[in-house]
Amino acid sequence: MLSTQLTLREYLDVLRRRRVVILLVTLVTIALGVLPVVLRSPEYASTASLQVTSDEETPFSRGDENVQGQMRSVLTDVEALKSSGMRALVVDRLGPEAEPFGDVEASLVGFSEVIRVTVKGPSPAAAADAANAYADVFVEERRREANEALVSQAAELRSRADSAQQEIAEIDRQLATATDLSLRDRLALERTSLAAQAQEFSRRADQLDVEAALREGGIKVLSRAELESSPVGTSPLRAAVIAGVLGLLAGLAVAVALDIVQDRLSNRDELDAVAPDLSVLASVPHMADPSSPTAEGVEAYRYLATTIEFSRMRSPFRSVVVTSAVSEEGKTTTAVGLARAVAETDKRVVLVDADVRRTGVHRELGLDNRVGLTSVLTGQVDAADAVRFVEPNLAVLTAGPPSAAANELVGSDGFAALLRSLADQCDLLVVDAPPVLPVADPLLVARSVDVVLLVSRLGVVRRREVRATLRRLRDAALPVVGIVVNDAEPERSYVAYHSPALPAGDAAAPAPSPSGA
Repeated sequence: MLSTQLTLREYLDVLRRRRVVILLVTLVTIALGVLPVVLRSPEYASTASLQVTSDEETPFSRGDENVQGQMRSVLTDVEALKSSGMRALVVDRLGPEAEPFGDVEASLVGFSEVIRVTVKGPSPAAAADAANAYADVFVEERRREANEALVSQAAELRSRADSAQQEIAEIDRQLATATDLSLRDRLALERTSLAAQAQEFSRRADQLDVEAALREGGIKVLSRAELESSPVGTSPLRAAVIAGVLGLLAGLAVAVALDIVQDRLSNRDELDAVAPDLSVLASVPHMADPSSPTAEGVEAYRYLATTIEFSRMRSPFRSVVVTSAVSEEGKTTTAVGLARAVAETDKRVVLVDADVRRTGVHRELGLDNRVGLTSVLTGQVDAADAVRFVEPNLAVLTAGPPSAAANELVGSDGFAALLRSLADQCDLLVVDAPPVLPVADPLLVARSVDVVLLVSRLGVVRRREVRATLRRLRDAALPVVGIVVNDAEPERSYVAYHSPALPAGDAAAPAPSPSGA
């Protein structure tokens, strides 16, 4: 399986090729981030502060003296402030004419006993009024809850005082009619005791009333909310910056994902970026029938023959193996076209089909394949009997019957000796080999040949396949002379020169017809 990891250089190449995608994703993200901010109505926020106290009779003194208990009580107050019940009380306090307010946030300030209540509203006044109403209503509710017990105790004491007064009234009636001195003494004593009890009950009830009036309920308003003239929320500029950064990151991710998913090469520039150190020796246009190449195709192969000759002048070599990354890239057609074009220059060329798994040269040239390279390597025939001339300067050794032992055949000493012998008898030996990635055969073939010519078909081969192919060739220390691009767009001057409107004398000569053997 091919690796999808990219180097820094390849990442930069992705950014260059996918720059339009990155730009579009970034712009769309900015638009989606800024548009809601621009269209949203302004919102204001005001904050009131409450302080939880620990006076007598507060929750902190009702058996919850420790720090954890105090913290639980404060956190309970925070949640109570955010409750729907508290919101309903505040709405009632503000009245039906007040502007509606929005979100309410209550939070504890650090580890203190201070609670901040922040209310959002459509105007500064609405936010401030609602925040202050929250503070006032909450303090009143806490005070009411704290005073309920005192009020209840005071009412109970007054009830007992009233009962004592009723008993005193009854004793007074009995005293009015009693004649027995001992009975009158006993009733007088009982009346005195009841009067003292009634007086004490009333006194204690009055004290509880005073205490209830003075009690704050364990919480007070620390600071009231003020009018805030600046709306809250993200400004359009801030939203644009944040959305731009996120959009750029998203664009980079989309670009890399597209480059992995849609990895097929589509033009020569993309191939140049994948293999910047290799020269494109020729760009061959698409041909519907490779066995009958168009005028542009013939000229492309002639141009390839010329660039090969220039390469031989810089660094002499006598043999070249033609291969590709994967199948269906036109390597066999390229090998045949190169061999024909070089033969046209009065140079002796031998074309060998070393793709013994999927033979193809004989089909391109219309030759019989019952005898070929496998026949020679297995000792069935001599090389002289298997090599056939299809043109005066072009001899061909087809692959012969397909063999399952391809590795053993092309990796043998006999194969290397055969290629050396054929190269000694011609000006250029062209060898068609299997694609590099599916099998190991081409690396074995290339060991017996001077240089490698890589064929890449646009729309078929993927970037990572070209990278993997070049990596394998480099790891095997096999020199690559250059790349041939198949299915390339013909240049305008090329098309114009071969237009039927031009005189016949300017047209390119037709491709030589193959002859059978």
